Amino acid sequence: MAALGRPVVRIIVLRGRPLQKTPVIIDPCSQQPLQEQGMNTPLSDDDIEQQATDFYEQELRASLEADHSHAFVAIEPISRTYYLGETLSEAGRKARKAFPDRLSFAIRVGHAAAIHIGGFGA
Repeated sequence: MAALGRPVVRIIVLRGRPLQKTPVIIDPCSQQPLQEQGMNTPLSDDDIEQQATDFYEQELRASLEADHSHAFVAIEPISRTYYLGETLSEAGRKARKAFPDRLSFAIRVGHAAAIHIGGFGA
């Protein structure tokens, strides 16, 4: 379970090609450089979830729920960019294309969970 009691799905971005050099990423909160090496992200999974959820709640929720209810949003928390898709795969592909060496976090707009597994049995 994630913060706010919401089950969530993480999109793990797989690397497409090797980096020519290690990019320097600036942490938007501390304004300090973070190093990214290969597929590794400078944030832990929990940090990715927390930063993406905070960004969604504080800056995206109201506008996305009004205009894009039921869509999927993949959030790349370091850059604070987001990608909408009609499907989880579509949102994930957009995030991966923009940031092939980073992890993104997926949320379904207006839902408690990105996906539901199973159903209500008799």
